[in-house]
Amino acid sequence: MSLDVNISEPDEFNCIELHGVLNDVAKLKSIDDFRYHVDLISGKGESYVANTFRVTITDVGNERNVVNVIVKTLVNTERQILFHKLHEREVAVYKHIVPVFNKIHDNKNNKLGNKIVLPECLLSCAETKKEVIILEDLIEDEWSPDVRQSLHEELDYTKVHTVMTALANFHALSFIFEKFYPEEFVEVKSQFQDLLYDDNFLSKTKLVNYMFDSYDSSLKLVNDVEAKEKLSVIKPKILDILRAYTKPGKYNVLCHGDCWINNMLFKHRVSE
Repeated sequence: MSLDVNISEPDEFNCIELHGVLNDVAKLKSIDDFRYHVDLISGKGESYVANTFRVTITDVGNERNVVNVIVKTLVNTERQILFHKLHEREVAVYKHIVPVFNKIHDNKNNKLGNKIVLPECLLSCAETKKEVIILEDLIEDEWSPDVRQSLHEELDYTKVHTVMTALANFHALSFIFEKFYPEEFVEVKSQFQDLLYDDNFLSKTKLVNYMFDSYDSSLKLVNDVEAKEKLSVIKPKILDILRAYTKPGKYNVLCHGDCWINNMLFKHRVSE
């Protein structure tokens, strides 16, 4: 095994824990001897909770045998203690929910239309000081970020429509989950009570300041004077409003939680 690093701060990846999980991934792919290349893909404003890397694992004995993965981790960050519970929640999604969603999509009676593409989780760990999630790299399957992301431009109507349709299908999966797998659904639902808007969590992580700063930044983009005034009035109540949307009720669905352009990948048809 050898290491070829191409990131500005290699110390963020250079530790026994992360080297070890790459060995585990290589074994899963039946690769005994390999080298790997690391790129830090967390840009400004991205990956506030965890560090995110793109890693290429190459079989030394067969250069054509290449595995590309995304590594998301709290290891080697100052945020391990603060966001451990969030990491546990994300691991639970990939372990207990994504497999059921894929099972629903694979059912021949599925009428949802286009399948929601959810990356395969190759490996995960929720242990303290070993927090890591390793996913397949969807870019290898011709998914790509939108060019407007780097240009800070708005998405066009077609892409907004695509995103909203995908979200609607994603939300619908929760209803189907409850209908066809009621016992599993009840068990999973009990694990997913709100965490993000809890007073203790907000205070400890200082996310409450971030939320109000983000709200102020969003208001600056509103040109309609009347709408801006109304939105300004509800600013002190924004946390109460968010809590109202996430509290347990008759109809609850799993939401994306961070649906913005940097977390979106698109696959284009040849004609587009």
